[in-house]
Amino acid sequence: MNAKELYNELQKPMYDNRPYSRMKDWGEGMEIVEEVIDGYWRERFLINHNNKEAFQLMDRGLTLTFISKEDVDWDGVETLENNHNAYSFSAYYQRFAVEKFKNGVALVKWTLYPDGYYFMDEDGYGMEDNDESALYGFIDKKARVVIPFQAKGWEELEKQRPEAERRAKELNQKQ
Repeated sequence: MNAKELYNELQKPMYDNRPYSRMKDWGEGMEIVEEVIDGYWRERFLINHNNKEAFQLMDRGLTLTFISKEDVDWDGVETLENNHNAYSFSAYYQRFAVEKFKNGVALVKWTLYPDGYYFMDEDGYGMEDNDESALYGFIDKKARVVIPFQAKGWEELEKQRPEAERRAKELNQKQ
């Protein structure tokens, strides 16, 4: 299904109700469609209402479908503890999140492995002694990676926003 066909599919009323949910105002005519998978809301589709296009971010198996090996800083991945989900493009753990769009780009967080609190039960048992392993990157309005996913904090990656905006603008001018 191409981007226009997926857009038309996602306009059907079935995507307005559980197991789907619309996050409508994602900035600049953008929207996210979430789906409940394994009991958690997952950001599955990116919709560009201005261009009437939609893009799948992950499949129902929680594999990211919009990225390739070239879209990841693998040297940085190697420095992370619990980095195995990067190699299979797995978004199994919460939180995979697309921030709101600003100047044509959005910062994306891809959690490879959550911090130890994730595993704790209501009585405080089961907690692991680890920090979160996460990657951050920037995408444009066509879900193209314009700044590769890196093992840096969001504050550090946010400094690359001007370059992400420049690259997104350059990509759009080529079309």
